[in-house]
Amino acid sequence: MNSRRYRSPVRQGAMAETIRRIVAAAVELHAEKGAMATTHADIAERAAVSVPTVYKHFPTRAALLPVCMGEVARMAPPVDDAAILAEPDLERRLALLVDAVYGLHAYYAPWLRWTVVDAPNLPELAVAVAQNEQWLENLIRGALAPAFDGKVPRPPLAVAKLLLGFSGWQELSRTLGDVNAVNRTATGALRVLFSHLIKQRN
Repeated sequence: MNSRRYRSPVRQGAMAETIRRIVAAAVELHAEKGAMATTHADIAERAAVSVPTVYKHFPTRAALLPVCMGEVARMAPPVDDAAILAEPDLERRLALLVDAVYGLHAYYAPWLRWTVVDAPNLPELAVAVAQNEQWLENLIRGALAPAFDGKVPRPPLAVAKLLLGFSGWQELSRTLGDVNAVNRTATGALRVLFSHLIKQRN
């Protein structure tokens, strides 16, 4: 019998574990100091493997980054876009929107805080950021569309994007601290803004 056939699953399992440790180490380091500042040597030390081993599985930062982003996204709190958009009451819909989006910001904060520095230098990250911004705009449009006969004016859309964006969440979090206070404040601000605009149109 060929003993290699029976050792192969063991080798494969060891390789999978090595890759898992490398990715976990990279994810931690990216949260601590950003992807651009994280070297293969940093990852090797954190994962307790050799530097050549990191390069063997991930020859470049561009090869590693999508895997790390996928791992982070896999653990993110789910957002039910359909449930938000299906809520008939505007105030409740805004509250669901804020809770969902701010929940994502809170989860992704350790990594998102580095995107200002990292995204211009990492095309893969820049694409992911742009996709997330487009998702957020589409969700905001969908949530507000019923109140504006299907067409949301650009100025209030811009205000909502600022408030619901990561920087808006950061500022409110720094100022208020408490999660419930942050969410209530954002929801209240949106409610006042759009109630005023809706009254103006009627």
